[in-house]
Amino acid sequence: MNFKKYVSTLIVGAMVFTSGGVIANAQTNSTNKATTVSTQANGSITVLDKTGKATHDVYIRDNSNTKGKILGTLNKNKTIKLNGKTKYGWYKVDYNGKAGYVYSSYVKIVETSDNNSNNNNSDITVLDKTGKATHNVYIRDNSNTKGKILGTLNKDKTIKLNGKTKDGWYKVDYNGKVGYVYSSYIKIDATSDNNSSNNNSDITVLDKTGKATHNVYIRDNSNTKGKILGTLNKDKTIKLNGKTKDGWYKVDYNGKVGYVYSSYVKIVETSDNNSNTTVLDKTGKATHDVYIRNNSNTKGKILGTLNKNKTIKIKEKTKDGWYKVDYNGNVGYVYSSYVKIVG
Repeated sequence: MNFKKYVSTLIVGAMVFTSGGVIANAQTNSTNKATTVSTQANGSITVLDKTGKATHDVYIRDNSNTKGKILGTLNKNKTIKLNGKTKYGWYKVDYNGKAGYVYSSYVKIVETSDNNSNNNNSDITVLDKTGKATHNVYIRDNSNTKGKILGTLNKDKTIKLNGKTKDGWYKVDYNGKVGYVYSSYIKIDATSDNNSSNNNSDITVLDKTGKATHNVYIRDNSNTKGKILGTLNKDKTIKLNGKTKDGWYKVDYNGKVGYVYSSYVKIVETSDNNSNTTVLDKTGKATHDVYIRNNSNTKGKILGTLNKNKTIKIKEKTKDGWYKVDYNGNVGYVYSSYVKIVG
């Protein structure tokens, strides 16, 4: 192989492009983290139903790491449906009928509006129910009859109902994707409300991390008769999204809602496996004008300024007191002494 061509290929494969040319190297600290865990990062995905807008031209890959095959490019300012997010920061998307992944640092979640009254995905009442099909009914990718058909829910089959739109569509998970079925063809299972051993409907919201004290099953319902989705092995951690009144933690497992019994899970302080940083998900407000730098020290390059009283999303905190933030699609750092946590 021509050596010059080989080197050029390596360089191009690691870059993010804009319409004006190469401007940003995709190998940030965050993306390095994703590549070191190999393709297995895809296995832990939080289901989303959001729309993202590219802040730069960014590759869509067939896996959640920079070695994944390039399926195409999401151009700057173009929007795309976000179906999930891996724990290492890649958004799962649909691209020409295939599952694809784009790195979240280059995609901004935007509020979407739809002036078609047939699409009311943005106005959803949260549910945690089980439904049974009274007829064969299509599962669609949107809450209207023009939505793409993802599959069919056959008569008498049950499915977990995660929400309901104001126009009568149930929001469900289908093969790791967000789907919708029309409520006229679904009957809510009374046992999902009234069975004393199933208390999914009475859940306290959490935003914690748990660590298994023993190997414990992850089930599709908050009782020991629930279908086993998988196992949380001893000393492994998992995000806890809620807790039922009878002591089951609600979790996300491979894009599905799952439950683990709390007696076998201990709440822990979270870290990103780098002992130098603590994971946060907070909002900070500047108490003074403060520089945003590309590294967690005063010699770091200045990316911009966070003006007094302006807010910013804080992702992590280093042991030396710097907050890690996103700034115009780049990883940035601000010193914590000049930022007050407000939410």
